[in-house]
Amino acid sequence: MNVMANPSKIERKSHILWIAQIIIISLIFLTSSSCCCQPPDINQLAVEYLQKWKLFYPSEALAAGDKGSALRFEDFSDNNIQQWVEFNEEILLEISENKHKDKLLLDEKIDMKLLERKINQEIYKWKIDKVHLNSPSLYENLISQAFTHIIARPLKDRSVMRKAVATRLRGVVRLCQSAVVQLENGSPERSTGAAHGLKNTAGFYGSGLPGILDPYFNIPATKNKFRKDIEMAVKSIRELSSHITQKIIPESTISDQLGKEKYNKILRLYTGLRIHSLKLRKIASDEIELVREMIKKLSVEFFKSEHPGNMPEE
Repeated sequence: MNVMANPSKIERKSHILWIAQIIIISLIFLTSSSCCCQPPDINQLAVEYLQKWKLFYPSEALAAGDKGSALRFEDFSDNNIQQWVEFNEEILLEISENKHKDKLLLDEKIDMKLLERKINQEIYKWKIDKVHLNSPSLYENLISQAFTHIIARPLKDRSVMRKAVATRLRGVVRLCQSAVVQLENGSPERSTGAAHGLKNTAGFYGSGLPGILDPYFNIPATKNKFRKDIEMAVKSIRELSSHITQKIIPESTISDQLGKEKYNKILRLYTGLRIHSLKLRKIASDEIELVREMIKKLSVEFFKSEHPGNMPEE
């Protein structure tokens, strides 16, 4: 038979099959083992982080142009804050424990550093500084700006616009309620400013907001619901303002000034620079003086060109 007469063909086929199996096994091994040897996918991490950020900070996302975020409002409940901090810690751990970050391209390394800095800022803000407990301004800023961007850039779909307004009004009520429960402290000056700002915001919600947004609620049933939501929001804002004035300000223990130690810590956190504030001030002063001398020199040259033979007065 052919097969018996030419055993070399079988041997060659077996040999080829064996090589193919080795190649497949090697590829499987390389693929599986490379998972732990790859640098972090900074683009994927950034996309994942951005999605979570948009959910936690919908007003900031709306201000940045994400119109879908108009249909959400901040939830600074203990559970939501805890989940946000844990997410940030997980991403930071994933980046810091990867031993192959040196394989990243230069622009990827820069992106990673920026992401790390942002994560550290968020962890400090919510876990160390505990702004939800110690900053009435956090709530005042959000409430006063809750409708700024949908008024400035209204949503084209009127039904979506109505839903966004209703969602944000009810979100303001929930945020005020959370603040009354959670706030424990604050700095006297900033807390006083927050209480005053909330009082003004309540006035705007009650008298200014209906006139601006009424055209979107032209059906009696929707207009009645809108007015009730306005009333609830105004009531909640005034209660929060009173709470800050009566409970937080009289017992506040946080200084209105950061102090050198905290300033230097925040400086490193937000700039990524390991530089003392006094050195930074010296650099800034030197640069200001340099620019002044450049302006002076340029002014003299301009004067001479316009008034030949004359010298400007010192």
